[in-house]
Amino acid sequence: MTPEEILEIAKRSDVPKFVFGSQDLKDWTEKHRDPNTGECIKHSGWYVVIHRSLYPWRRPDFRVLSCWWPGDRVPRAFDVTLEIPFLRFEGAVTTRLTELGWCRVDGAAIAMKSYLTAVGRKDAFVYLYRSNCATITGDYQSEGRNILEPLARLIPLNADGASINEAVDTFVASVDKAIGESYAMKLLKPIVAEEGSS
Repeated sequence: MTPEEILEIAKRSDVPKFVFGSQDLKDWTEKHRDPNTGECIKHSGWYVVIHRSLYPWRRPDFRVLSCWWPGDRVPRAFDVTLEIPFLRFEGAVTTRLTELGWCRVDGAAIAMKSYLTAVGRKDAFVYLYRSNCATITGDYQSEGRNILEPLARLIPLNADGASINEAVDTFVASVDKAIGESYAMKLLKPIVAEEGSS
């Protein structure tokens, strides 16, 4: 099934929804499974299991479309992608960052870039948060603080590709400027000048 078909089934009002670990889900499972063998004895029809997010400001609750089939020991399951538009938006931002020399990463950050400084390589990270708008922000530690914190930019979630690229370009230019003016980069300039003159 396509993500759109899975989402369509999961959104139907006749499809039961249960929070993972709840007594209601346990009761539902026991109704369709033999307690001795663990095998499904009765087709359940579609139902949704909601996994609560530990970081709701970054990612919404995770949903799984499931169904018990006779003879199965575990339900058949399909990830429900509720945020298809946001995932496309995030993909556009990440693609633009990689075009500008950043590396895509998995985890809380969506991209990173290493900078050579007088104290060695230091990494900068980019994060994308969503609420009514998307916020692109970064983290680069210099002198005990995140010097990218004031550079956060809001991007409307309905922005077109050109507007997203423009916002990312502006953000990256401000990041490069802030890092270029950081203490470790200022220390590097005399070293590079010295090496160039010898």
